[in-house]
Amino acid sequence: MSVPEDGAATPVWTAGFSPVKVEQAEATLTERWREVVASSSGTPSARALTLNLVTYVDRPTASGEVSKVLTQIAETHSVRAVTIIEDATVQEDAPQAFIRPDDVDEFSEEVFVRVNPRAAQSAASVVLALLAADLPVYLWWRSDTPFGRPLFRLIAPLVKKIVVDSMRFGDTTAALDTLRRLTEQRAGHVAVADLNWKRIKPWRREIAACFDDPAVLALLREFDKCRIEYAVDTGQPDAQHKTARAALIAGWLACCFSRLRGRVRLEPVPADGVRAGRIFAVLFQSTKSRAALSLTRQEEPRGIAAEARDARGEIVRVRFFPESQQTEAQLLHRSIDDPARDPVFEAALAEE
Repeated sequence: MSVPEDGAATPVWTAGFSPVKVEQAEATLTERWREVVASSSGTPSARALTLNLVTYVDRPTASGEVSKVLTQIAETHSVRAVTIIEDATVQEDAPQAFIRPDDVDEFSEEVFVRVNPRAAQSAASVVLALLAADLPVYLWWRSDTPFGRPLFRLIAPLVKKIVVDSMRFGDTTAALDTLRRLTEQRAGHVAVADLNWKRIKPWRREIAACFDDPAVLALLREFDKCRIEYAVDTGQPDAQHKTARAALIAGWLACCFSRLRGRVRLEPVPADGVRAGRIFAVLFQSTKSRAALSLTRQEEPRGIAAEARDARGEIVRVRFFPESQQTEAQLLHRSIDDPARDPVFEAALAEE
């Protein structure tokens, strides 16, 4: 494999990274690791990498974002990170590899591979050559749907877990279809994690916390319908498309409360300055009484406000759940922390 010729223009995203021939990458990483350990303790020992994390991005400008996320992941996971960047300016037969500088993190190894989008077979061969032997392989597909991508078809059989973000698939019912295809095709072979599913965990957690209260749990028999409100652009107030986030919550509720199956309504709410699909409220109601449980997003202070009313409409509980931080790095961390399949996620997905 070749590296950029001397004097060639270097892409901005490679600033601070060292070019290396693919066949020399393993030896280079080993030597750098030894130098880091020797300088810190004076006694080099065996590396303790725990997994390979292969990341796919379809635009070179995303490399900086990915590198920041991987640096945060390295704080808790010792990984060999191989990031594939598709760039049409790269020659099809000359993929390029770059290694992260020595002083960024001593517990992980990061390699960027720059490939031509039309050279899937070559790119897959490079990735295979860069993987740390005898360690599980996770694939973080940081792009739109992987179906129809030759590179995904070639890499998927190598991995133990696939991490995607259905928000990048459009955050619609079409995104849910992609998730279903992933779980169905890979079932029994790899686990599938969705950052969007992790993104709505605060709503699922706070709903469960409300029903942990005996006074609220006693109202459960009253609830026979539910409404989930989510944001849509004010320019499209009549938009009726379901969002993946709202639909996943609805599927989860149907799994938890069988009497709500088919009785959860998704309602778009026009909003300015809010990303479409954001959940505003989850409202449990009764057709027989005035019993209700409302969980509503609140901006000041930021969090979820919950209020439970009994059959007469009188308030029995009021709670507030402060907002939980949800960075991309944290969502990814939660997704790779457990290698197993998520039966709750798969059940919620099957409901919709």
